[in-house]
Amino acid sequence: EILATLIQDTGILTPYLYVFSIYQHLQYVPVIFVGLYFLALISLFEYKDMRRLLLFLAPFIGLYAAASLSILAMAMVLAGAGCVLFALIRKGYGRFGTMVVLLLITFLFSYTTILKSYFVENDLGTPKKRAAYILKHKFSLDIDQGVPGDLQERFKSWKYYRDGVLGNPLNFIFGHEKVLNRDLAPRAYNYYLDLVYNFGFISLVPFIFLIVHTLSKLYQRIRATKIPLDLLGLAALVLFFVLVDNSMKVGFRQPYPGIIMFFLWGVLLNRLSNDSNQDEKPAVTR
Repeated sequence: EILATLIQDTGILTPYLYVFSIYQHLQYVPVIFVGLYFLALISLFEYKDMRRLLLFLAPFIGLYAAASLSILAMAMVLAGAGCVLFALIRKGYGRFGTMVVLLLITFLFSYTTILKSYFVENDLGTPKKRAAYILKHKFSLDIDQGVPGDLQERFKSWKYYRDGVLGNPLNFIFGHEKVLNRDLAPRAYNYYLDLVYNFGFISLVPFIFLIVHTLSKLYQRIRATKIPLDLLGLAALVLFFVLVDNSMKVGFRQPYPGIIMFFLWGVLLNRLSNDSNQDEKPAVTR
């Protein structure tokens, strides 16, 4: 995808890979890919061959996050890099962690600088002009650039959905028969708010139970025994998807991102339910 973007000279990430295209390539997919990279990084760093592959992929992840224009994906790169570096230094892999983090951050900021120059050169300096450029090239407009106009749209949508949820007790419990006028709010920008508006608070109860159950299991596991680093990384990723990503978007409602998020959540609950002995790794060659 990075190579296709450079060949097509689109500046921002292209969905068109000649043989097929990627749906929701700017908003939902980047967060998934970046998250999976860090999960692989924290789980496989002890294996020599995997370290080489992870090091090779680091520049592409930095470029990919920057080209996607996704604030969440770029924030995940920065936050994940710091957490992983700290963890790897404690595990005795500080040199490897430093190299990965330097590659990630260098290529992230380098391509961000290149994109700013690209927008200026092509007279795309304002959010409206960039949106028109995206539309012209048939890209998805569902991007979370984090620009002031986008934040204003989010606040406005949250207000419309909130007022619709709290305006009537029956609507709060059972939801609405009709969707909200798309001219007022084209999307909810929050999966849980969208769920309550359309299906009522009763549909949110299973999610509340699962979230509380997951946090409780994680707390019990941390207190009972030393938690493996890969399990801790998986827990951090799942909690980010559940509590952060879906509070800013509707990832659970999307086909493939939703499947991946729910799958990883199930894996986490399964791992937390097992005995600590089952989480011990076999000896590996450093």
